[in-house]
Parts: sequence; structure tokens; C-alpha cells
Amino acid sequence: MAVYVYSIVGDKHPLHLDGVTGIGESPSELRMITEGPLRAVVSDAPDDLRPKRRDLTAHQGVQNRLTADGTILPLRFGLTAEDDEAVRAALEAHATEYVDKLQSAGGLRRIPSEGVRGRGSAPTPDP
Repeated sequence: MAVYVYSIVGDKHPLHLDGVTGIGESPSELRMITEGPLRAVVSDAPDDLRPKRRDLTAHQGVQNRLTADGTILPLRFGLTAEDDEAVRAALEAHATEYVDKLQSAGGLRRIPSEGVRGRGSAPTPDP
């Protein structure tokens, strides 16, 4: 099943997501995919993913909740990966860049969304 990716955080982020719902008419639970010092906040992607107001609001709500507790690399609405392993592989392949972006943010809570974007079916940093 396709995976919807909301944000990337460091492994020390507290991830207080109780009561936060993801995208979709019947949203699946938010979960974490961990690889080394990074975590991707994900859920199952609905088959009919479209930029509906409810889904845009849910996506932003996940990012807002994460930002309240620490620095995040927000991903654009609609970013999906083939499966959990594809997300894990992207985290591993770009770990140094993602960790550097999180660390260089200092006291910032959210890296501008143009700092990380998706290409194809897995999150990758801008060139």
C-alpha cells in the first residue's frame, strides 16, 4: 500500500500526535518510519488522494502539531512513496542532508518547505 509522508523529524522529537488525524475520508493512524537518526511521519495513503480542504487541513494540522514540539522538515501536500521500505531507503540515502538541515535550523521550528521536496515516489532534498 502507498504511504503518505507528512514530515521528517529527528529521532529525539517527542512526537505528541495523540488526537491528531491524517488525511483521507477515513484516515488511517499516523505512524513513524525510523532509519538511523531520522523519523518520517506517515500514514496509509488513500486511493483517491486529491487536494480537498479536509485533507489540506489535516496535512497542515500534523505539521503544526509536530512544529509545536520541535524542528521538522515539512513535506508538501501529496507526497507519497510506494511503501514503508521506500521511505526508509530515502531516509537512509539522504540522512546526512536531512540531519544537517535539522541541526542548522537552530531554534527554528520549521524549515521552509522549499528546503525539502519530493520527487517521484520518495522524499528527497532540493539540489
